Amino acid sequence: MAQTRHPQPLPSAAPSVHGASSPTPAEATDEYPSLVRAAQGGDQVALERLLARAQAAAWRFSLMSCGHTDYAEDVMQDALLRTYRYASRIREPEAFRAWLYRTVRNACLV
Repeated sequence: MAQTRHPQPLPSAAPSVHGASSPTPAEATDEYPSLVRAAQGGDQVALERLLARAQAAAWRFSLMSCGHTDYAEDVMQDALLRTYRYASRIREPEAFRAWLYRTVRNACLV
């Protein structure tokens, strides 16, 4: 039986949350509002999926905003931690991506 090789992640890719694969931007955008609402309702699995989906977007934006890879990773982790802590306070689930980007931007400024 032939052994299957798995592609190695690109050096600029952030480590994944719980091994989840990153969706395409269209998949993440469509799924964010329903995941936010479910997480706000106490669904822990939805919260984990939200964090996994948001990670790639947070990484790209933090790297672009902050520049340095190590600092960008810290900022991404901070944004994901804030998402975990404050998902219940997001007023407009449809605007989650903007909320996430604002969180990343504010963390870069600190």
